[in-house]
Amino acid sequence: MFPGKTINQQLGLTLVETLLALAIVTLAVTFLVSLFPHGLKTAALSQEETLAAFLAQAKIEQLTATNYDEIAPGALESAVHVSSNPASPLYDFLRSSTITLVDSNLNSSVTDMGLKTISVSISRPGVLGNPSQTTTITALKAKR
Repeated sequence: MFPGKTINQQLGLTLVETLLALAIVTLAVTFLVSLFPHGLKTAALSQEETLAAFLAQAKIEQLTATNYDEIAPGALESAVHVSSNPASPLYDFLRSSTITLVDSNLNSSVTDMGLKTISVSISRPGVLGNPSQTTTITALKAKR
């Protein structure tokens, strides 16, 4: 083929080397593409968890803005839909709020020592095959 060169001295790749390189590249690309569904699932879970935390925090802020004496101990709401509109994306989120009397060591108390804990839990449906999860935020309300 090339004058003055033997077959062993020719430059280039054989068909076997080309196929092997193509197989390695195909495996690498397949592995990288398989990571995308996991990333999407993680992003969806993070979005749902963040939204649940925002919803719980909003209720906490509403209750802490209320006068201490107007917040009665006990369950304020139990598994109430965050939105009353079934078409809303928030409809599947369920909220439970409880008020507990506590002492100065934050242990439950039956007498009012001037401290209450406000706990808000948001239950959300499972996303992309995951089971439902609950996010809870607790705040302390003091009598002034």
